[in-house]
Amino acid sequence: MRRRSVLILAAVGLAAIGVGMAPWTLADDHATRQISKYVNALTGLRLEVRGAVTLAVLPAPRIKFDDIVLSTADGATQVVARQLRGQLQLAPLLSGRFVLADAALVDPVARAGDARISGERIWSGLLAQFAGIYRRASSGAPHLNRLTVIGGTVTDAGGERPLAGNINATLAWSSPDAALSLSGNAIFSGQPVQFSLGGLTPRAIAGGGDTDLTVRLASEPLNIDLRGALTDGGRRFDGKTRLTAASISRMDEWLDLRLPLTGVATALAIDATCSLTARGMALTSATVDINDSVLEGALSLRGVENGWSLGGTLATDDLDLSQAPGLARQLGAVMTSPERWRAWDIDLRVSAGRLQLPDAPTVSNAAASLLLRNGRLEAVLGMAETLGGRVKGRMTIIPASSNGVEIRAQASGDSLAASQLSTWLSGSERISGNLSGAFTLETRGATMAELRLRLDGRGHAQMGEGELSGISLTDLASQKNGPVELAKMRGKTRFSSLRANWSLTGGHVMIDEALIQGAAGNLRLAGSMDADGVLALDGDLTTGAGPEAAKQAARFQLSGPWQAPIITPRLPAADSAEPRSP
Repeated sequence: MRRRSVLILAAVGLAAIGVGMAPWTLADDHATRQISKYVNALTGLRLEVRGAVTLAVLPAPRIKFDDIVLSTADGATQVVARQLRGQLQLAPLLSGRFVLADAALVDPVARAGDARISGERIWSGLLAQFAGIYRRASSGAPHLNRLTVIGGTVTDAGGERPLAGNINATLAWSSPDAALSLSGNAIFSGQPVQFSLGGLTPRAIAGGGDTDLTVRLASEPLNIDLRGALTDGGRRFDGKTRLTAASISRMDEWLDLRLPLTGVATALAIDATCSLTARGMALTSATVDINDSVLEGALSLRGVENGWSLGGTLATDDLDLSQAPGLARQLGAVMTSPERWRAWDIDLRVSAGRLQLPDAPTVSNAAASLLLRNGRLEAVLGMAETLGGRVKGRMTIIPASSNGVEIRAQASGDSLAASQLSTWLSGSERISGNLSGAFTLETRGATMAELRLRLDGRGHAQMGEGELSGISLTDLASQKNGPVELAKMRGKTRFSSLRANWSLTGGHVMIDEALIQGAAGNLRLAGSMDADGVLALDGDLTTGAGPEAAKQAARFQLSGPWQAPIITPRLPAADSAEPRSP
């Protein structure tokens, strides 16, 4: 062959290759019609192409549709995308048919389902789609091996509010009888999320059988790992789950769960056997790690009309919440903002061999429950041991009919070590003996200031034998000098009984009567303590017995901050009167 012929053939070959590699714009809609039928058979959606359609043959046959819309049979738009492109199967193409081997959606925007549709209906719809796709593929319909999403966005049902963005994912399904897999990443509520799904076999779902399933979700606020099997045609999942959150507050803010008292725990980890249906989730043999305290038991979670329902029973040897961040602040926010926890129904019961709360004495053998239903919160502490005795209590928070909340609380204690209680309250041991008592409180308001100003209640306390430290009734009776700090007084006084009754009105405590009786004398106190803890008490002390008692009586005032009160003697009226002129 002459050299000129070789060059001509080479040029023709290169030209043919160039023509094959170059994209060609298709003038007619033959390819569009065929791909539209294919998409409809695969997804049940209609494909509308508003832009150009281009075709290239080399190095592999590929087609591209610009500006596409996927809609339902009634015309409702589900997905719009800047581009749909895919690789074509070669054999059908040689006979003039366009069949996709894989496809990619570029910059698609998909609309989520109506938020009013239940999770059960959504899951049933997904199962029906999986079963339908398998039946169409197994009956000879063209099979799509891979679908890729590049730069996707999901909005609400109205297409106005973005729910997730920058979605890059790949769905792979090698054959109708094989398991499919999904992996990718996205931005959800400002947080990067990685996700994957594997083991799911559409054939098993279509036949009502069982199929393996693994699901992983990884993000900074929350990590979820599910491993198990879908049974009953995909209607139930049974397996193992692990959930971890470095910060419950961060997770709550990210997912807008509106959890009450997220400050109870910094970190959370749950390992459990999981049963999941469209109606809810049950966790058995659950191990819950809260701030390095391990609880065991069972939990359940299900969706309800306006939110979530959580129930469970947990037990632990040691529950340490002493470092719970912002618990008091969040408790105040919850009490004054009941709408925050209207989205939850909770029935949770916890027992702890040891319970430590922030700035509170250690509690042993505690049994507590939290019930939140229809906006009404009830927290109960069953009989528990603390301060050497036993305590129990109950608090109820009810949304007010107009604004704010109504709060009712009651508590009682029996055989408490008064020395431990005094040390915890004031930092020093002022009294010893066994103390018993009870109180009730109630208030209402929309702010913490209102709740404080409207706080009312009553209470009582009593003791048998005991001892006052730092106070000698004999020295107190002979005290004639000016004011003296109680902390600077010395001595001890044994007593045979102590009782006190008090009431609370508008945040002010009224000491109706406090009576201490003993061999050294009787001490009676009455007065008030304001909302800032400032005392204004009158004291009457009688020492001795019989007719001599009146001669040894002393009167004084107890005033100042309750942690550091001041005693000021008061002379009897007869002694303080001015002498008359002869």
